[in-house]
Amino acid sequence: MKENFDYDKALAVIERQERELLLASFDHAVAWEMGVIARDLGASKRLPVAIQISRLDQVIFHSALEGTSRDNDDWLMRKRNVVRRYQCSSYKVGLRLRKDRLSQADLGLPIERFAAAGGGFPLNLKNFGTVGSLVISGLPEASDHDFAVSVVARFMGNEAFSSLLP
Repeated sequence: MKENFDYDKALAVIERQERELLLASFDHAVAWEMGVIARDLGASKRLPVAIQISRLDQVIFHSALEGTSRDNDDWLMRKRNVVRRYQCSSYKVGLRLRKDRLSQADLGLPIERFAAAGGGFPLNLKNFGTVGSLVISGLPEASDHDFAVSVVARFMGNEAFSSLLP
């Protein structure tokens, strides 16, 4: 993280993303369609990413592109657990910890089960709340987060949606 990183600006952007990227519905078909968008985007850019879409604790879609390993699957699970617990982006949780100079241990989050790092994005239903997660692993954490945001935005037909992360 850059020494002069603007945590408040980054957190405000993530909160805007979570507030604006709301799904009208979420089921297996939606998860599949979103997963195919993610896989095709990653493959077209030759990105070494693993992709997981879950509803609560059930994995509905999983794909691992060339260059990924079993470690990426572990990161997917750990980031998903953060989204599930806090019902927000795993990157947001990680940035808040860093901003406040805290560790996962300070929140009682064992690193074996939780990863407060970029890449886990909540799937929120309009007028309801978090119903699942889209998780990416394989890139630097800000890029994992941006990839997840771009997939949700593309699924919603809003390809111009920009993360604007510093």
